[in-house]
Amino acid sequence: MPFDETLLRTGVHVALAVNLFKSGDLSSGKAAQLARMPRAAFLAYVSPLGIPVVDYPPEELKGEFANFAR
Repeated sequence: MPFDETLLRTGVHVALAVNLFKSGDLSSGKAAQLARMPRAAFLAYVSPLGIPVVDYPPEELKGEFANFAR
């Protein structure tokens, strides 16, 4: 793949979106918009990078599991 302005622009947007999502400064939806990807594709992209796509506090997660068990 040739290195051109389009590739650079796309790469910069994705890298910025990933970093802002990882730091918690952007939601997954806003980060996906910045990366110019559908939200599902963005989440699929960051997951293998070891970036959690769900960030529940432990207390909230316990409540979700309790609701699920009902």
